[in-house]
Amino acid sequence: VGGPWGSMEAVTVIEPAPRAGGVAMRVGVLVLGTLRVEADRGALHVAGVHRRRLLALLASRAGQPVAVEAIVDALWGDLPPMTAAKTVQSHVARLRASLAEVGVDLIETTPAGYRLANAAVDADDFERLATIGRRRLVAGDFTGAVAALEAALTLWQGDPYADFPDVEFALHARTRLVGIHAVAVEDLAEARLESGAITAVVAWPERLFVVD
Repeated sequence: VGGPWGSMEAVTVIEPAPRAGGVAMRVGVLVLGTLRVEADRGALHVAGVHRRRLLALLASRAGQPVAVEAIVDALWGDLPPMTAAKTVQSHVARLRASLAEVGVDLIETTPAGYRLANAAVDADDFERLATIGRRRLVAGDFTGAVAALEAALTLWQGDPYADFPDVEFALHARTRLVGIHAVAVEDLAEARLESGAITAVVAWPERLFVVD
């Protein structure tokens, strides 16, 4: 299935319902590497440091609402402006405008705050596929493990949340995802050996060296 980030055979794709006046596009928010937003028709541009940080924060919460207080902390830390709550509303409105062409609202307002909706996040799919791969490896389904783990590692395009090296929520998410990535690389090496596809593997960070 074609989708926001290339081949999507093993990746969950959100299919938003068509909206009056147009047809909604499939949307992917990519945080494995630099922050990008991709839809069927190509990349969408999100400008502004605070709006990009807001989008990354919402993507990091796996579809859960993020309270305004948490957004204020993520955007300004210990030095929020006096009008922080209203400024958050302004950034949300501008972010919605940047993403409006997809034909469906990607930022939902809930009683608990704002949440990312109607979009797939590559980090969520990476984690899901890595988990599936490990389960298959433990169960002895080595071929299935290789397929899931290769799909997971294909999504990895660099350090997660690379645009936000010193932002606390990004640091926590990056640390967790890097740990999952390291385990997935090791699991893939083991699955390939057990499946008989190769005779030896030397694992190094970010890559696998195969010895026939």
